[in-house]
Amino acid sequence: MGLNLKIEDEHGRSFYGRDIKSGKEHFRIGEEYKVYCPNVTLTYKWDPTLAVFGKSLTAGELGAYCSHVEVMFDVMKNRHKSVVVFEDDVVLPDDFAVQLKKIERSMPNYKNYDMIFLGYNKVFSKRWLENKFKVKKIPFNDALEAVTSHRGLVGSVYAHMYGYPGAERRLSYLQPRAGIDMDSFRLANSDLIKTFKVRHINVEQASNMVSQITDMGREH
Repeated sequence: MGLNLKIEDEHGRSFYGRDIKSGKEHFRIGEEYKVYCPNVTLTYKWDPTLAVFGKSLTAGELGAYCSHVEVMFDVMKNRHKSVVVFEDDVVLPDDFAVQLKKIERSMPNYKNYDMIFLGYNKVFSKRWLENKFKVKKIPFNDALEAVTSHRGLVGSVYAHMYGYPGAERRLSYLQPRAGIDMDSFRLANSDLIKTFKVRHINVEQASNMVSQITDMGREH
């Protein structure tokens, strides 16, 4: 999706994600850009103080952003009570279904939360992350912990769960700044959305898979 994304600058000039990847076009600091996902239009503004390592988002990262918001749009439109969204490189534990049922029993009302993180990576290597994206572990019950500000670090999310109220609230706040994962954690950590993390499910990423998003410009 990222290469074919239509993007429009604040002067009305249009280009595409493939132009960003090729280096033909560049985002400029402080300017606003419209990113036209199929059903949702996002506003991207490159702010180095919020961006990962200060860099602008790539075509692949904007494509991933659109993929996620399009799922949220579908969940909201069709009023799905509960969906689980996985990245394509997840490895599920053998007892995943059992643990997921435990979560559903512990919080059966889909209106009581906006998002549940089922699997994520923690990042500890950069000081700027320590000041911006943090998770505090507050027990909620045997299955879940509440997510809020200023304890711990989070880098990437590869499995999460939500229903249509959460999709609607996230869509009302989400705009690209540091990528879909970091921006989701920013909402959670600022208490704009009610978020939990699982205590016992161990969803992991496959170590032998190369992400397609790397081929579209993401640096590691």
